[in-house]
Amino acid sequence: MSPPAPLIAVLLLASATGALAQDTDTDGDGLSDFQEVRKYRTDPAKADSDGDGTPDGDWNERREWTYSVRTIVRVMPPAGRGALGDDWQDARVLEDRPDYVELEVVHYPLATAGEGIEGDPDWRRERPGLRTFLDPGPSTNWDPKMREEILGALAAAGVATEKATDRDVVAWLAPWVLRRGTYLDRSFTTYFVHFPGGKPAIFPGLETAFDRGKGRPEWTAAEQMERDSSGRDMFEKRCYGSCTSTAVLLTTALRAAAIPTRMVLCIPAVDASDARQVGMIRTGLTHHGVRQKVLRGLSGLGDSFAAHTMNEVFVGGRWRRLNCSRLGQGILDPHLMGLLTHVQTFRDLADADLARGWGARYAKGERSPALAGPNPYATLGVSDLFGRHARIENPEPEGHAALTIGRVYWFHSAERPRWIGGDDIPRDQEGHLLAHVEECRECESVEQYGEIYGALDKEFVLRAEGRPDVAARAERGMWMQEFYLRIPAEELARMDRAVPYTLHARNGARNGRPGPRWVVKPGVTLVRE
Repeated sequence: MSPPAPLIAVLLLASATGALAQDTDTDGDGLSDFQEVRKYRTDPAKADSDGDGTPDGDWNERREWTYSVRTIVRVMPPAGRGALGDDWQDARVLEDRPDYVELEVVHYPLATAGEGIEGDPDWRRERPGLRTFLDPGPSTNWDPKMREEILGALAAAGVATEKATDRDVVAWLAPWVLRRGTYLDRSFTTYFVHFPGGKPAIFPGLETAFDRGKGRPEWTAAEQMERDSSGRDMFEKRCYGSCTSTAVLLTTALRAAAIPTRMVLCIPAVDASDARQVGMIRTGLTHHGVRQKVLRGLSGLGDSFAAHTMNEVFVGGRWRRLNCSRLGQGILDPHLMGLLTHVQTFRDLADADLARGWGARYAKGERSPALAGPNPYATLGVSDLFGRHARIENPEPEGHAALTIGRVYWFHSAERPRWIGGDDIPRDQEGHLLAHVEECRECESVEQYGEIYGALDKEFVLRAEGRPDVAARAERGMWMQEFYLRIPAEELARMDRAVPYTLHARNGARNGRPGPRWVVKPGVTLVRE
């Protein structure tokens, strides 16, 4: 049911942004022909595809010919305000408050907008509304020298010809820029920087978080910002940091090549740190394949902060998603948080104003009654719809029998893989373990671990002859093939030192029905030193 009209503000990309200004609407129903074919699967030649008296442009009517997912999500400003409709989702504001914006988002995960992208051979002409996405900005600060180097590289690669389309330029330039640079995997300071007077500076009060996020401890603040928040300097120094930093670099380079480019901030469909919200995916999504991919994407997020910034490039006459070097990125991807929700669009990092809201909340560990988790968003409801005219197949997923545990070890030991941060788990009076999962029976890939993990009993016990059992519980999800087990302090106190304990899984049936099981290989033991 739609909310009362006074609460609704439909957010469509305005022609002033150049986003959909050139779209044709043959039947005059308010939907572009492109989106009718690629997104809604309605008839672009008929304003009322099913002849029921309600035009296809109606908020609910447009869902009747395809499969869609509806979420109600609260998101911390400045995200949630502005143009949020695109080739993959529709969004409207239900409530706008100082502390959060509540959105109704309708996702179209099976849309084909990213397929068969054709370039525009006449892309160099002046196009209304796009100049602002070509000009340099405080962070996207390309200059004539950078443009000259990029055009020279394009020419040397045979791309800078009169026959080359805008798609050709993007397809070659984006991966080239990333290949020539070094990814600084520990560098994350873009959320703690603002741009007073057009110059980057640490947002007051976020100095500690900024220092913690530097790529190298010895770098000064200026040296870090050159390598994380300044597109021209990152290009010159051949490095870049987090996804937001990467998007800044690519925006700068692509604009230097005369490709209109901007950035979009996305979040997963739910806060993966909240089991209740993840449960909404399990019960609210009835499309087996979509549910499977979303759960896989969420499984690796655990309790951590999760958001993703990528680019949009104006190619072939419309805005297209560019995720690093992948042109045409969709919203349904098990490698990318499962199902993405687009919550902000900005032309420059200086315009995003991330430090004041999201950055300050993250740096200070702030919480609120409306947003109680570690993320600046929370999902209140999830449901899906197979439109009454849709012809969407929904085969049952293949069964998977077990996850096999090959070893268990202490989290803070030298056995922990280096890519799992040691600061993720505190050193306290509880016991913190990691268990390694081997290739499981009937699994096609490691990605499926996360989906199976969600259906497994989370209770374990450590046993040693003549000693009391020690209880442990699986929490926080999985890091690829490692999953976390916590031993409460009172249980750890019962565990004798220098005694080998064997690991056992309880494997109780969930919802009264048997399901996937843990298999613990013989000899999997743990010793408390």
